[in-house]
Amino acid sequence: MWADYDKLQDGLPWPKQLHEALARCHAGLVLLTKNALTSDWVLKEATILTWRQALDSNFRVFVALDKTNVNANSLKEHRYGPLSIPTIQRIDSLDPATVVDHVRKTLGTPQTPPTLFDHLVQRLTDLLRGVETNAFKDLAQKLGVDPPPWDPAQDQTARYIEAAARRLMSESLGGFSGVDDVIGVLASESRDRLNRILEYLAPYWVDAEVAGRLRALAKRTPPGAAALNATLIQHSGLMHIRRAHHMGFDFLVPEVAGGDSGQTAPEIGAQICKFMRDRKYSGPKDTDEAIRKRLAKWPKPVYVLLPEPVDADVLTDLRVTFPTLVFVMPSGESIEPDPSFTDVDWLRPPLDPDVENREFDSFNAANAIISNKISNQ
Repeated sequence: MWADYDKLQDGLPWPKQLHEALARCHAGLVLLTKNALTSDWVLKEATILTWRQALDSNFRVFVALDKTNVNANSLKEHRYGPLSIPTIQRIDSLDPATVVDHVRKTLGTPQTPPTLFDHLVQRLTDLLRGVETNAFKDLAQKLGVDPPPWDPAQDQTARYIEAAARRLMSESLGGFSGVDDVIGVLASESRDRLNRILEYLAPYWVDAEVAGRLRALAKRTPPGAAALNATLIQHSGLMHIRRAHHMGFDFLVPEVAGGDSGQTAPEIGAQICKFMRDRKYSGPKDTDEAIRKRLAKWPKPVYVLLPEPVDADVLTDLRVTFPTLVFVMPSGESIEPDPSFTDVDWLRPPLDPDVENREFDSFNAANAIISNKISNQ
């Protein structure tokens, strides 16, 4: 069992430790009291745990609540609505013995299969195994990963590489300031390997709670809409979507171009349909109506990143026209909810513009390193 009061390590950022614990655990228990509902951190952790459950059918989330003070209305009021908490079999008691007994009966003999985080680390580990030795040693040194003590019963090289992969998959990219630094160290590697490493690392700066809420909106029937506190919505929004799907790429993002503000719903809808034709997701002669019908049955989540804020009527019209799509718009400078919008999740915590710009520049710099490698060959 992992509990923050005895597992947090001194001298290390506690939010990062909590996020990593939530990524690596094999089940989660959410205790909901009247006071817990007002805690931003309880909401964050519940979001991440239910997000993991949506991605992995083997992951279990238990919800124990004070049924006197916590009900469907209070859950919705405190932004738990998109998390599908009401659909999870609840434990209507906070009595420790009752909760433990329920969890034990449900889980049976504890199992520790690889988590989604473990699988992602393994993919990165496989990529790093092929990295040239000196480049890997330079990477490990800058990450602060020391070679493990020699043990004749274990493959030391494999442990060393996996330790570096786990450090890279941490939310601060280990000892690096950005993905461009990682790609720069590994610049002698093949273009394909560099692109794959960038693919895995690029989304890990976004907030796990925001990614989890985005995934929850896509699972709803009908899907929800979201406002993201981003100025570079096409990049930052895509990074949030990629992290929301844990690098599964089981989603579609039709492109909507920016330009003059004030686009109408038909103008945005026409761009969505054009994207489907151009990418051959529909026949070149299909009408817009036929494409909308096809999108209504699309087997994977479809997100539309709106390039600028739209008014409530435009968003309503889009959701009526494309009822199965998740529309994500930038909220502007503030993430405070606008009462004129109904059924829109204002994704919190707010996105720091300085962090957003830094990560965007880092991503572009990493791509430039890869492009320069191609031009110099």
